[in-house]
Amino acid sequence: MSRKTALLTLIALVGSLFIGAYGGYLYGERVGGEKIRKLIDIVYPQPPKEMYELDGLIVGTDVDTVTLEIQDPNDYLPHIDGTDSLKQRRVVSITSTTKIMMADQNTLDANGEAVVTSVKFSDIKVGVRAIVKSLENIKDATSFSANEIEVFKN
Repeated sequence: MSRKTALLTLIALVGSLFIGAYGGYLYGERVGGEKIRKLIDIVYPQPPKEMYELDGLIVGTDVDTVTLEIQDPNDYLPHIDGTDSLKQRRVVSITSTTKIMMADQNTLDANGEAVVTSVKFSDIKVGVRAIVKSLENIKDATSFSANEIEVFKN
């Protein structure tokens, strides 16, 4: 075998090795990625496509609206770099038909549930947690009307 043939054979073998390794890498990434995605979906299920209820912190009130700061529903996976989840602000309109309730978790009824009472809009204060419900899909809505708000007494 001549030097030229030996050199060409060596180049072909090394090239084949690199092509095979790269192909194996791509295959492993695809198959492994699918398996990891399935595992992640079991541990951290994706949020529903439609949401009619959000919970968060009331960060502002106006004449007939409250501003609610929530965790971004689309940022549901843990951050491996330790950063906090993304926050969003939603403007919630209060209408004459909005039911406003206050839950006092320090006072329990006979069933061990928080006592819930009807309150006025003026009783809603900045800095309290709230659950807001709507008749429309509010998962990605930046503003919407609430049919019910339940605030938690500090």
